[in-house]
Amino acid sequence: MYRPAVRLGIAILLVSACGGGSSGGPDAGPPDANVVDLCGNGVVDDGEGCDDGDEDAFDACADCEVATCGDGFVRAGVESCDDDTAACVACRTCEGTADPATGHCYTMNETVATRVNAQAACATIGSHLAAINTAAEWTAVAPLWTTPFAPAWLGLRRAVDAQNVWAWETGAMLGTPTWNTGEPNDAGGVEDCVEATGATGVWNDAACTTRIPYVCEAD
Repeated sequence: MYRPAVRLGIAILLVSACGGGSSGGPDAGPPDANVVDLCGNGVVDDGEGCDDGDEDAFDACADCEVATCGDGFVRAGVESCDDDTAACVACRTCEGTADPATGHCYTMNETVATRVNAQAACATIGSHLAAINTAAEWTAVAPLWTTPFAPAWLGLRRAVDAQNVWAWETGAMLGTPTWNTGEPNDAGGVEDCVEATGATGVWNDAACTTRIPYVCEAD
């Protein structure tokens, strides 16, 4: 059960005794201030960023501080997680969409790039080209395609030249493929990289020098 931290701040005004500074002078009476600040009293006291007068740790004011990503409180309706575990990426880093099963974060970059440049761009933000191997994972990622069927690079490429052997950039071998009808066809003998064509998630092999958007994945 959440219990708000209680901050007690007692401000005491020291009043000097009368009688020429004698330590035995008459009592000056009670302090002029005896202020008790309580987190949750509805008043923003010194040292508090906010105080909404309740004990709800999951709203915009948690523990008398304005809710922020990374504060350890999962803000209702805004965050799906908020902790330091590797699986929690939606709150801290994910500007695209997160797979609820794995916590992996996927972002669509609309800037067109060749396959090798797309891979390098993902690496600069601590991610890799997306490796999508299950229907559930595709369901999580599909909303990134605002234009249905527009192609974007995935992290899949031909592992053995001129053969139908494929591997993800991460090193994992291909699981269940979702090739478009008639693909892969290695047209011209140069189609060694893989693009996903939007809403339905079907794949097409393409020349790695093709310039298209790309999807990055952060584990």
